[in-house]
This record gives sequence, C-alpha cells and structure tokens, in this order.
Amino acid sequence: MKKKNRRDRDDGLFVEELNDFNRFIPYVTPSRIERQVYGTVSIDATNLMAYLAERRSVEGNNVTLYTTIVAALVRTIAIKPRMNRFIKGHRTYQRERIEVGHVAMASLDEDSIRVIHKTPFEPEADIFDVSEGMARDIREMKAGSTFGSNRFISKFGRSPRLYSRLAFSINNFLNYHGRAPKSFRETDPFHSSVFVSNLGSIGCVPPLHHLSEYGTNSFFVSIGPVEDRPAAVDGRVAVRPFIDLVITLDDGIADGFYFSNAIKVLKGLLDDPRSLERRYSSGDVGL
Repeated sequence: MKKKNRRDRDDGLFVEELNDFNRFIPYVTPSRIERQVYGTVSIDATNLMAYLAERRSVEGNNVTLYTTIVAALVRTIAIKPRMNRFIKGHRTYQRERIEVGHVAMASLDEDSIRVIHKTPFEPEADIFDVSEGMARDIREMKAGSTFGSNRFISKFGRSPRLYSRLAFSINNFLNYHGRAPKSFRETDPFHSSVFVSNLGSIGCVPPLHHLSEYGTNSFFVSIGPVEDRPAAVDGRVAVRPFIDLVITLDDGIADGFYFSNAIKVLKGLLDDPRSLERRYSSGDVGL
C-alpha cells in the first residue's frame, strides 16, 4: 500500500472525506468496545444448500458452506468498502486489501491446539479464490501450532509477565500513532477486515461476540449451524434450512443505513451463491 500523505498508515489510508458526525464519534466513544453494536441475520439457505450439493460432485472441490459464507463476506466488503474501515488514534482509515481472520483447531478435543490466522484477498476475488485460500491456510493451521499468529503467541505466552506487558504497551502506543511493527499484525486476525468464527461446525449457537480494543478489527461474524425452521412460502408454511449470522460492528466506521444496505447485499449473495463465481469489478451494475 503506497502512502499518500503523512496521516496514512501502512495498513490503511486516512479517510479525509468524512462527515462531521463520524469525525466526532471517536472522541465521545474512544473505545471500540463502547462503539460495538450487535445483530442477528437469519439466512434462508435453501438455494445455498442446493448450490453446495452441486459443488460436492465436482472433482477437487474446495467450496464448502464456510468458504461460501466467507466469499460472500469478501464480496460484500468489496461492494461496500466502508465495511473495511477502522478507527485508530481517533482517526478513520480505509484498508485496500480484504483480510479475513479465522480460527481452526487441530482436532475436536478440548485440549486441542487452537490456531488463529488471517488470509488476505483482493477485492476482485471469486468464490474459487476464497475457497482455495481458506482451504490452504486451514490445512496449515490444523497441522500445528507454529503457523500464523501462534508463532507470535507462543513467543509472548512463555515470556516473563513484565516483558510481555511492556512489549504490548509499547506496541499499543505505536499502533495508536500508526507506527506499530508489521510483525505484530501481519498474521494477526485482530488486525483484519472481518473476523469469522464458524461455531456451526461444532453445532454451537453463535454468540454475540465482542470486538477487541487491541488491534483494528471492526467487523466480527459468528456463524451458527444449519437448522430447519418453518417459513412462509407463497402463502403457505414450509420447512426451510436457515443459518444465523451474528454480526458485531464498530458503528463509528459507518452509519446504520450503510450497514443495513451491506447486510442486504450479503443476504442477496448467499441467496444467489452462483454469482460469487464471477470475479468482482467495481463497474458491476445492480450490486
């Protein structure tokens, strides 16, 4: 990312064209935790499940329910770029790349290693780009604790308490001023466009997840399991598969109307997952 003026960071460009209200918010609510808002989006997954059934018959297929939801999130952020903003040092910044934070466990065991990482994508990425990137990184994550942010975590987790506290205090100060070392955030999902937690894979109800004051992540999504529920279809009651996405946002990066439109885009993409097979162009009409 090329810097354009002295207020830019290497992980974000300073947003100069900002309304007075959004300039004001970081001073009234300086903590990301104070600004976080929650909502649950219920997705009718009928078309999505049919699409995935088709993809399963394709040799070498990496497209899964999880990667399709991630691909829809990547596309939503590309279409609605304010979702890719963050506030740091009382200033608002715009990312140019889309980075997805995620978690994987080496095995379904309570004592299993948990690895956190982030995978970068260009805004043009299609569902195959996303699925391949996610599958590759998840394989590496499940292979052991030395991948992604766990290298960093292991180093500080075994260091003396005073050393770790001092290191993070210095990093947080530098991060406030946009001068933190890249090594602190290059694989850190707390410095990502969206952090995704696939709780549905273990049959868990998705929680209202908090944002972290540490880092720059402004967008968190918890994915629930697929559940059959009654729904009104053409004037009749039918049983349809639904997935709940529990979303947490920093409401300082945009307003409620923008968020609402972004959610509509996300739901539309998941209702028509085949549209994600096309690479995105900013000139696309009707998105």
